Amino acid sequence: GATLSKAVLLNESGQVLGWSEGHPVNHWLVGMNECRRRVYELVLAAKENAGLSREVRLASLSLCLSGCEQEATNNDLKELILKEHPDIASSVVVKSDVIGALKTVAPNGGVVLIAGTGSNCLLVNPNDSMHRCGGWGHILGDEGSGFTISIQAIKMVLHEDENFRVPQWSAEKIRELVKEHFQVKEMLELLPFCYTNFKKQFIAAMCVKLAK
Repeated sequence: GATLSKAVLLNESGQVLGWSEGHPVNHWLVGMNECRRRVYELVLAAKENAGLSREVRLASLSLCLSGCEQEATNNDLKELILKEHPDIASSVVVKSDVIGALKTVAPNGGVVLIAGTGSNCLLVNPNDSMHRCGGWGHILGDEGSGFTISIQAIKMVLHEDENFRVPQWSAEKIRELVKEHFQVKEMLELLPFCYTNFKKQFIAAMCVKLAK
């Protein structure tokens, strides 16, 4: 996801041997090479957690990652991993996180909805035809995501302050929540968080407070 990533090491019977947790691995956000590096670190940490040597070669490395919607870029990531770490696994598969979630619980088709830092929705029919909605990222649209809801809350306050679009109800409580979350005294102090020191997951985290 856009906030954190997890790796689980299984044996051929499906028994969990080890796991690890690390930074986001969306290659659109962190770059292809950094994504490759983080995946490798996750694998090493999972091996260590399982009590295995770093040199143990996996039978298969299945990567279901946010941002992996296109076969062309998925193949680029796969080839980069195998080029830099040829002994990491006998087989490497790269797919979208929505595919991983869906196939785990509904191998014959169904709907998966992801609403976290970002958002995505995918319908897969029994004949493997698909229809998707969302998954475009925070610039083109992550409707229903923590990031989008948080940004909408911030904009509500700004619009009220500037009399640009007066909200149906007062935004005073939201204004105080925004200031508390970002630890600022005035709205202009939000600019570094949104530009020079942009952290998508930190902005999205405000959604939890909004929900309360």
